[in-house]
Amino acid sequence: MLLRESIQVLFSYSFANRKGGKDDSFSIHPLVHEWARRRLEMKQEDLTQKAIEAFMVVMTAITKPPGTPRVVQDWIFERRVMPHIAAVEEHMKREKNRAPQILGRTPGLLAAVCHLGRIYMQHGRYEVSLEWYMNALTSKKEHFGTQHKDSLSTVHDIGLVHSVHAQYDKALEWFQQALSGRKDVLGPDDPDTLQTVHEMAVVFAKQGKYDLALVEFTRALKGREKVLGEEHLETLMTVNSLALVDQNLGRYNEALEGYRRALAGRENALGEAHPETLTTVNNMALIFSKLGNHELALQLYHRALSGKEASMGKDHQSVLTTVHNIGLLYVQIGKYDVALEWYQRALHGMEKSLGSNNPLTLTTVHDIALVYQKQAQYEKATTLYRRAFAGRVKALGDTHPETLHTINNLGTVFRAQGKLDLALEQYTKALEGKVKSLGSDHLDTLATVHNMATVLCRQKRYDEALEYFQRALVGYEKAMGPEHSSTLKIVSSIATIYNVQEQRDTALEWYTRASNGLEKSLGASHPETLAVLTNIATVHQGLGKNEIALEWYGRALVGLEQALGAEHPFTLTTMYNMGGVFEDQKLWDKALDMYKQVLAGQDKTLGITHPDTLDTTCDIAGVYEKKGDLDSALENFERVFRVRHDTSGDEDPATQQALAGLVQVLEKAGQTSRALELRERLVGRPGSNIEQ
Repeated sequence: MLLRESIQVLFSYSFANRKGGKDDSFSIHPLVHEWARRRLEMKQEDLTQKAIEAFMVVMTAITKPPGTPRVVQDWIFERRVMPHIAAVEEHMKREKNRAPQILGRTPGLLAAVCHLGRIYMQHGRYEVSLEWYMNALTSKKEHFGTQHKDSLSTVHDIGLVHSVHAQYDKALEWFQQALSGRKDVLGPDDPDTLQTVHEMAVVFAKQGKYDLALVEFTRALKGREKVLGEEHLETLMTVNSLALVDQNLGRYNEALEGYRRALAGRENALGEAHPETLTTVNNMALIFSKLGNHELALQLYHRALSGKEASMGKDHQSVLTTVHNIGLLYVQIGKYDVALEWYQRALHGMEKSLGSNNPLTLTTVHDIALVYQKQAQYEKATTLYRRAFAGRVKALGDTHPETLHTINNLGTVFRAQGKLDLALEQYTKALEGKVKSLGSDHLDTLATVHNMATVLCRQKRYDEALEYFQRALVGYEKAMGPEHSSTLKIVSSIATIYNVQEQRDTALEWYTRASNGLEKSLGASHPETLAVLTNIATVHQGLGKNEIALEWYGRALVGLEQALGAEHPFTLTTMYNMGGVFEDQKLWDKALDMYKQVLAGQDKTLGITHPDTLDTTCDIAGVYEKKGDLDSALENFERVFRVRHDTSGDEDPATQQALAGLVQVLEKAGQTSRALELRERLVGRPGSNIEQ
């Protein structure tokens, strides 16, 4: 009763606050903590001992038996006790000079400190994690020696922190130190030694050094098969990682073979519903989505999702990662509204269980921005990209690859808006950072090189664009091989440079190389292969060979409708291009029919204000004008002008284009006064320059 009354007094002066929730916990104001500490009037030695005892109590509560899987409740509880650990930490830091002696003389304290370092790492608090690990390492070296297996274990763990923090060079330094020591102390085939070999391979893979990654993963795999057996879980982890490298190299058949082996082993050892088993199922789904088999990919994702939810809960990060991947699949098939539903579900769960600034949460924020970008909702996209950027700078640092990826995508938003100088500025900033942190030949670096080339092409700086495309091509050929789909996309981009410069024969050679390679690596019916067929059609269209162009467009259209559906943006683009051929042939009714089908699909999937939708409406207006149906032409030009004026203002180039078309038709229709009124709003375009 006395305690309850005392607590009520603290509540009344806001010296204590209820946190809410099922545990009915509350926080105490730091002043009360300080008052209590002074009332105790302990010597520093006694305070330190009490702090250690409190620390051990907290760590006992968050330490799980070896081999026990982490669940979402663990993450929530760990975040809840971290402020208590921080408070205890302050007392322990006062004994910083004696830290090695204190850690060494208290049974279990060193192990607890290392476990806390691991927890901080898993929660993305890398600097704090390193501080705890370094304290533990100093103590271990003093008490056990530099080459003791416990010291080397902490050296390995420090490398792991740098690896997940994308500080790859530092990670490799620590792993090399751990590997050298473990080889000498434990032998080259000891499981701990092979663990370091495996983690080094992970770093090489993250750096895009796939040749080195394959060498080290293979070395780890052979050792683990020999020492632990082919069905041991650590062996299967390396099998899974090797498959992931094959996947990144575009060797999808080899990757699937590896995943199937890992899946069979994990199902046998852990069961079909175990999270590690379902992680492999998730990875297989990623491959099938890349191969264009979206139906099978979706089935596998849902299998992974239902199994993970049953064993781990709906808000576990692994569950939410699969939810996120389902959203990604719907983006790939052009169902953006459905994708947003899945992404929002993932985001809500991640914010709840991991926090708003966790790297996984920010990845979902980033990918939601990407959907808005595809929908041409550029303000929403920019807002979310900036949120992701600020969070990533805080959580990961301004040179982390994910931070730089967000800078890159901000550039892509500016590019889509026609703000090419701003786009180039963002791409340059991203490129400089990626070269510094990842190296010139990393695939992420090369992707930004490709983006810069695209902007330079838009600016008609074709020689510079070709230079950047060639740089990207050399890098991709070196890293992925000449027949990889990513390499062949760049081949297709180079063809486009020649096509826009009307070097049709050269363009056709490059497009043909891309088409043949993609057909071989992905199959004739894959959307990426079919996209190149549409590009080949544009070459024939540019040469005036309209019938041949229609044959290529028709072949691509049939495949795209089967693979992606009639309303996918790729499908609609192909239909739009066919409408352009009919317009060139002055087959007005066929052109209108095709454009109207495209418009219906764009209205439904992109919305009536999307730039592509408005471009199609403009083309419909133009065809009506050529047919002499001026009323219909006016109706469509009015619609486009009104929307573009409301969304972008009069001075936007697209608004000006619609306005010029509207003025021209008004004059043809004899509506002179309105034409004169609107002509005044044309920027730098006197009425005498408008075509009649």
